[in-house]
Amino acid sequence: MRSEFACVLDVFSSEIEGCGNVIGIADNLAPRAPALDLSDLYRYSLAGAVSALDTAVHSLVRTAILLQLQRIGPALHAQLPVPVDLFRRWYGGDGSALNEIALAIRIAHGRWTMQFAKDIADAVRLVSPRPLWVSIAGGDTDTAKDLKSSLDLVIQRRNKIAHESDLDPSTGAKWPITSALAIAAIEVVKERGDAIVAHVAADFPVRPPI
Repeated sequence: MRSEFACVLDVFSSEIEGCGNVIGIADNLAPRAPALDLSDLYRYSLAGAVSALDTAVHSLVRTAILLQLQRIGPALHAQLPVPVDLFRRWYGGDGSALNEIALAIRIAHGRWTMQFAKDIADAVRLVSPRPLWVSIAGGDTDTAKDLKSSLDLVIQRRNKIAHESDLDPSTGAKWPITSALAIAAIEVVKERGDAIVAHVAADFPVRPPI
């Protein structure tokens, strides 16, 4: 794997590990402070894992685009939200323009949430000619559906936490959450994130020096 993608994966893995550590803290505190409701720590860890995935996909796509502009990897066909003048400068030999292009992509894509399976697939399509979920599933469409639906369930729960305080509208009480549920959700996010990075990185092979 190219070092650029390895860096994306390292940051993602570190963030996911941090979310797991939060669960560990809650689990350790629970028997010592039975009167405390520590469930919000589980919610925090789940929401944090989804944020880590969102950030990783943004970084992955931006990294791949910048490599493609350097004629590394598959040809770039996406329409990018970048001023034409920056492209003129870059193709005219101005190396500093690449950093400005990266910033322009970061700003434009910052309004794009890359969390649900479809949104991630749309983002990855900018830099990879292969269909994301079917490719990750080894060509099995049923497995691809399972991969997408299991991720989307985690994202839906994250949205309840982030936008609705995880409240059940029929009772006004918070939806229940346990350590096991949070751990399982984080595992889904970690597995999908690792597979997404590997999928894109496969289109950018590291060529041995001549």
